[in-house]
Amino acid sequence: MVKRLQRRFVMINMTILTLVMCAVFCGVYLMMARSEQKELQRVVHQALAASWTDGKPVAEQYQMYDLVYLTLYSDTREMMVAAGSSVQGLETVTATAWRLIDSGEPIGKTLVGDGSYYYEYRSTQDGHRLVMGSRAAEQDILRRLSRNFRRIGPAALIGLLIISILLARWEIRPIAAAWETQRNFVSDASHELKTPLAVIATNTDLVLANPDSTIAQQRRWLDYMKDETVRMSRLVANLLFIAKVDAHEIKAARAEVDFSAWLEELCMEYETEVFEAGYLLDYQIAPHITEQLDQEKMRRVLDILLDNAVQYSTPKTEIRIRLFQDKLGRVCFLMSNQTEPLTKEHTARLFDRFYRVDRSRARNTGGYGLGLNIAKCIVELHEGTISASCDETGKLVISIIF
Repeated sequence: MVKRLQRRFVMINMTILTLVMCAVFCGVYLMMARSEQKELQRVVHQALAASWTDGKPVAEQYQMYDLVYLTLYSDTREMMVAAGSSVQGLETVTATAWRLIDSGEPIGKTLVGDGSYYYEYRSTQDGHRLVMGSRAAEQDILRRLSRNFRRIGPAALIGLLIISILLARWEIRPIAAAWETQRNFVSDASHELKTPLAVIATNTDLVLANPDSTIAQQRRWLDYMKDETVRMSRLVANLLFIAKVDAHEIKAARAEVDFSAWLEELCMEYETEVFEAGYLLDYQIAPHITEQLDQEKMRRVLDILLDNAVQYSTPKTEIRIRLFQDKLGRVCFLMSNQTEPLTKEHTARLFDRFYRVDRSRARNTGGYGLGLNIAKCIVELHEGTISASCDETGKLVISIIF
């Protein structure tokens, strides 16, 4: 799918670029042709209006142009010709000149032999004056321009194709990553749902296999079914929350809160629970720190972080919570606990969906690897950042900065 999207992007891009290049080349060609045409017409007109001696203009400025000067005498049907270098055959010139005079069109284009000319004439006392300017130089310029376009165009298109492919790969990377994440998400979700469904199906078969047994006798299987149903309901609720966050359907109902007082109350609630789990909770909270928070959602973040700390901490160690403002005025929340040392790869992926450092412990701890990802989603809804670090001794620190 991603490869097909990349190819389509390149095809659309190259089609547009080809059309643009053709339009630019055609525009340049037409502008150049019109410019050369106007220049030659201007020279012909000025040469015709200049003072003539011996059948041609006195001024030398017209010698650089390939012009033909004709003085036609109406009475005798004779003419004086000062021919340019491109003229071939005076008889052809004579016949063409009288044909132009007889046509009654004082300005236009004409052919003389194999050459094309712009011409202009005007009447005099004795007859007519006619000037023809050869279009050979103009046509040569346009031919060279067209030839250069034909050479440059394919090379430019090949270069643009290479650039388009590279840009397509660069642009598609976020889409490819999102697509891969979605595929993994669907695959992991299907896998996680498959396990409780299989347990429920198996225990249902066991209950149905003993239709004469009482509920008390089958309670064991029924309890398994209930536990898996609860686990599956929790998983589906978490998946729905993440899907809504991805679709931007969930917003943080933020209001100004005394973060210090609110967090201290929560820590007092957590203290007993943490102690019963065999750990100590140490919290140091700077006073009078306020922040725009959605208390319900941030409570969920703290529940997730504390639950992870309790599940994965080394027995009889201390869980620490810190709240303070740094030198930049940012609100910093830190939770640290002692665990098994984690590699940088594991630490970097702690907030990925369905990621678990030790998958074999998933069913014992009841986790699906979604908790920290949900915490990250909620923190980002508050326009904050969350990160993790772990040193060589196994001290894991979760940092939230607003």
